[in-house]
Amino acid sequence: MSHPRADVLVTTGPRVIGPGMAVLPPLPRMLFWAGYVTEQVLVVNVAGFGLVLISGCGHPRIEQILGVTERVLDVPIRAVAGGLHLPVHPAGTPLVPQAVLGSPYPPWRPISERDTEHVLAELRARSPRIVALSGHDSTPWTYGAFARAFGDRYRTLRAGEELRITAATG
Repeated sequence: MSHPRADVLVTTGPRVIGPGMAVLPPLPRMLFWAGYVTEQVLVVNVAGFGLVLISGCGHPRIEQILGVTERVLDVPIRAVAGGLHLPVHPAGTPLVPQAVLGSPYPPWRPISERDTEHVLAELRARSPRIVALSGHDSTPWTYGAFARAFGDRYRTLRAGEELRITAATG
């Protein structure tokens, strides 16, 4: 793999990619229909604040994401942002295909409120200052659950909006 304006490196472990920035190793998850997938999470160490984890799809289990970060880096996790693949109650939304095809479970056991409660418990245990959930595979129900769990520490990420995190944030 190559690119004319970038150094492309395949990583199998955590890797520092710039000052205060790293990627986690590819984290695996078996999906019922799609099979084995891996995803990486971007980690940014914001001076005076702590670690910000940025996830794309969020298929790996949250305890994998948080656990690997905690084992590799000795800095507190202060924010989690992006997708966590929680298309709970997708009926009436365009997320029905993702809820079925992107699920680790068979179709008769959809991603549920119980799965969301598990993610919320894992995040609460780290006392993040910010939790920002993207629209990627999130439903209105999911946004509401996160807003209730984290109150003013919760943000819904929207395309084109800025999420600014500094030492003074939180």
